[in-house]
Amino acid sequence: MNEFLLPIAIIAILIFLNGVYVAAEFAVAAAQHTRMAQMAASGSAAAQRILNILRSAPLINRYISTAQIGITIATLGLGMFGEGTIAHWLEAPLYQISWINETIVHTVAVVLAVAIITYLHVVVGEMVPKSLALQAPERSAISLNSIMTISERVFLPMTNVLNWVGDMLLRLVGFPPADPSLRLVSSEELEFILAESS
Repeated sequence: MNEFLLPIAIIAILIFLNGVYVAAEFAVAAAQHTRMAQMAASGSAAAQRILNILRSAPLINRYISTAQIGITIATLGLGMFGEGTIAHWLEAPLYQISWINETIVHTVAVVLAVAIITYLHVVVGEMVPKSLALQAPERSAISLNSIMTISERVFLPMTNVLNWVGDMLLRLVGFPPADPSLRLVSSEELEFILAESS
């Protein structure tokens, strides 16, 4: 039993981290400036940091790039470690099934392992955290503030290089770099702005 605990824990951690970065990306993309400003005004330091990010194109670029790097690393780790581990676990019981040719046991185990990992990754690591983040984007962004702050520092050299390469490629094909600070204002935000100005 002990031989299963560590691999299961590693797979669970990778899925969890993938979900964290997915939630962070969707939360900051859906967060409303006005709601975040209200939370910041009430004294939330995390809300103030998120608000500063939302108001700055370079900061939001770095934030989203950090989340995408985290997702990529977690996904690659899950694919490399999880697929091989689960396939290894499945081979022994598959050998006991008489109608499965022994020469294709490994192939069958790999296919099943990929299916299991893909299901866990898509449902638990993406769909669930995305739905939770979109239901309460401001609260989600604030809750994930600490882990994203640490991740931004760890991934900073990588995000700078990736953003620079991305901007260069856009310029090469004749497009200016995208400005994520340009976003539509919701009716709720307009009502808040009008109420504040009256």
